Amino acid sequence: MEELNKILTNGLQINITILNVHIKGIIADVPVYVYIKQVKGHSGYFGCEKSVEESEYLSGSLSFPECEAQLRTDESFINRSNKEHHIGQSLLLD
Repeated sequence: MEELNKILTNGLQINITILNVHIKGIIADVPVYVYIKQVKGHSGYFGCEKSVEESEYLSGSLSFPECEAQLRTDESFINRSNKEHHIGQSLLLD
């Protein structure tokens, strides 16, 4: 994260050229994604990444039966609005 913050602040130098860097997205498997964001995985209660819906245990697995749940936003992630979804402080907020 320290190196990434330096690159985002100062740019990336290749030979004599300095390139500005912006993050548009992160591609990672679920364990890494959950670790980076410090949120519950898809198999946990309040684990849905798209909405704030609490999952229900039905027929031996967790399910998200509600179709009209409130969607998560960047602002709700930054503010950690859904406390049950977050398991710690995300490195991305630094």
